[in-house]
Amino acid sequence: LCILPVFAAPWILRIYFYYVYEDIQRTQKTAAAESKNLEPNYPGNLLAYLNPVHGLFVFCYAVLAIDALLFGILQKKLTERSRYIIRQCFRDMRGTNRSKAFGYSIFTLLIPIKKFGIFSLFVAWIYWLIAFPVLLLVIAFYFMPMVNIICRLLFTFLETILPLQKCFLPLVDAYHRLYKEEFSFPLPIFVEDHPGTPKKPILASDKVLDMLITLLLIISLVSFTTLALEFLIVFVEYILYQLVGLVLNWGPLSALVGLAFISVLYAIRCFRSVTKKYLAFNEKLIPYLKSKAGKDIESVEKKTPNEQGNCAFQIDEKSNSKYKLQLSVQNSHLQWNMPRVVLFLDKTDRTYITEKFFFKASKMPNAGCPGSLMANLFSAFCDFIVILLFLLFVLLVIVAFGDKYEVSHINQAIFAAAAGILPYVFDKILFKKRPDFELDTTSPKFKNALDELVDDHIEHAFVYDIEPADEIKESSDQSQVDLLILTAEKKERASLLLAHIV
Repeated sequence: LCILPVFAAPWILRIYFYYVYEDIQRTQKTAAAESKNLEPNYPGNLLAYLNPVHGLFVFCYAVLAIDALLFGILQKKLTERSRYIIRQCFRDMRGTNRSKAFGYSIFTLLIPIKKFGIFSLFVAWIYWLIAFPVLLLVIAFYFMPMVNIICRLLFTFLETILPLQKCFLPLVDAYHRLYKEEFSFPLPIFVEDHPGTPKKPILASDKVLDMLITLLLIISLVSFTTLALEFLIVFVEYILYQLVGLVLNWGPLSALVGLAFISVLYAIRCFRSVTKKYLAFNEKLIPYLKSKAGKDIESVEKKTPNEQGNCAFQIDEKSNSKYKLQLSVQNSHLQWNMPRVVLFLDKTDRTYITEKFFFKASKMPNAGCPGSLMANLFSAFCDFIVILLFLLFVLLVIVAFGDKYEVSHINQAIFAAAAGILPYVFDKILFKKRPDFELDTTSPKFKNALDELVDDHIEHAFVYDIEPADEIKESSDQSQVDLLILTAEKKERASLLLAHIV
């Protein structure tokens, strides 16, 4: 509730501009159109065509206000169920293929030509008239994330009432029998049931709660999208008019625009240095952690991508380690508590570690470790402020001397561009900084610090995110699993092992 005014600020600004600049013009246009028995034209955005207190916008305000009220009062329960539903949608989105969807659309449009050849010119237009709107929806579903998630939420809502998967399968079979083509039909992607996801709640109260939350999410997303689009349309128009003004009045503002552009380049350069520092640290840390994983990761990397899948390895070199894999319940969710670091490997052999461990490792007291992220960002911000103050001083000098000695605007822009290069010259030549220390992963101090960090680190993950693999290595008390794999085909085996551990 406290941050609600922050989210509402852009729309409040939009309404302010409407009543200050657009309301008078709208009233005059409406009066002129009515005097001649005409309808006012659509100006390009709903707010200018209607008004901020129209029923459509009042409904959007009410929906967002109810959302804020409900999530403020029932924060825990609604947040958990909303995350569960949104997570289901993102799980389904993970396997979508845009290129296949585009290929399907082209293939569907060419079906009349393939079946009837040149005679399709007489019947194809009727087929295209029906197929084109459907294909537009399919393309929008795959290429527009907001449409994608709204459609998935809608089908998730309907799936709690109707067995949609059973309804669509006959359509898919009929399509394949009719056209004899091995091409994936896009509609079932709305209702994919991944074995890696948990089953839907059995209790009627949970189903009703899921239906209400899903419906609320759909209405909220549509309302938020409507308001956001209205704001973005006017914001883009404002930027375009400002650019037109700059072009028409280029002379007096040439030096200011040039230095503003140079300032943006310096800002990108300052903050990119922080990114490069952490990327260099990551390139040293990941290979070292892979070497600690031992032969398990090497044997998996030799497999083909389809056989390998997405894997996870618990780094534990000590066979007599006191740390064991455990299960716990937090916020009504069953979770793995995995002591030590878990190394993730996808089917393309790209290696990942969790963000939590990465930033903990970056703070190790060792040469080459970048340190705290906030400290690095603050240092980059201070560097940018120094450069910005210098550029402002240069701008004041150029404008002052330009007005006094009647220097042309083109010459002022040239002087500003030349002065804007000075901070780069100072940084690279006159006041060159010493290069950062490279991380030495062979040093005993680094190894000891990282081993201590690995020993104290604990990972948390939902049980349905990481499932046990085919071959499980267990300790004497049958409670330690040191190889985990994320696949959708091993659900039954994982359930049996989970029951055995519990």
